[in-house]
Amino acid sequence: RLDRPYVYLSNKSAGLKIYNVSNESNPLLVATVLPSEYGNLDAIQVIQEGPYLYLTLGDIWNTNQQAGLAILDVANPLQVKVLDYYIHPGSSGGAGSVYIKDGIAYLAAMRNGLIVLDVHDKSNILFKSQVKFSNAFPHEDSSNVAAFNARGIWVKDSIAYICYDRCGLRLVAISDPLHAKQIGQYCYEPLIDKATAYNSICIYNNYAFLSLDYYGMEILDISDPSHLKQVSWWHPPTWADTTNNFQIWANSRGHANELIYDSSCHKIYMACGRTDIAVLDVED
Repeated sequence: RLDRPYVYLSNKSAGLKIYNVSNESNPLLVATVLPSEYGNLDAIQVIQEGPYLYLTLGDIWNTNQQAGLAILDVANPLQVKVLDYYIHPGSSGGAGSVYIKDGIAYLAAMRNGLIVLDVHDKSNILFKSQVKFSNAFPHEDSSNVAAFNARGIWVKDSIAYICYDRCGLRLVAISDPLHAKQIGQYCYEPLIDKATAYNSICIYNNYAFLSLDYYGMEILDISDPSHLKQVSWWHPPTWADTTNNFQIWANSRGHANELIYDSSCHKIYMACGRTDIAVLDVED
């Protein structure tokens, strides 16, 4: 980004690492920003917007930390400045991802749901609202609270689309950041009452691409958010079929997770566990 040879990596309890990749065969660590500079919380996801980094905070693998967000100034990557950080009071567990739009940060905060923050002033993060989701949809059994987490998020127009782990996809109206509210929900029918994990999402035009862990990736037509329609589903035959057996799920040949759409070539790049990275042509 900014036509500079720097890569920013979140390293959980080891903080944020900055590498100079001028020599791609020999990346050089040039700076580290430790958790002590943003509330002693783990660094989870980092995204860049101009000279600013947004870093989601808090351990997402258990509940010993709270959820938060830090804003860092990397105008000079060798002298990073932490401008402000926010820790959500009473939260249980960390924040998995964030989407920034028009000066508002939409924080997918695992079992804490969606947290909406005003980041117009990078030195003064302000809380706007929170949406906690019901775990009743789509399964009869909602007893395992650890399986319900707001993980991936994407914002299009005035709607936030949130991957809510075992509970599928949630749609939240965000036209008024002070009063965000859920307006829809969706789960691929074969997964109902089976092991389910909606992990990540990206959107291009009117199509949402969602990673479903062991059950591959699906593409939804979101042109009418009140009537989501699946238009395609990708699931290699070597991956596990729908199941409630944890061992079958855990031993699947692949686990679809983080994904991104490349509009220059109409391809999806997706992290898939044992399958490493899958590249999918989605032009048609």
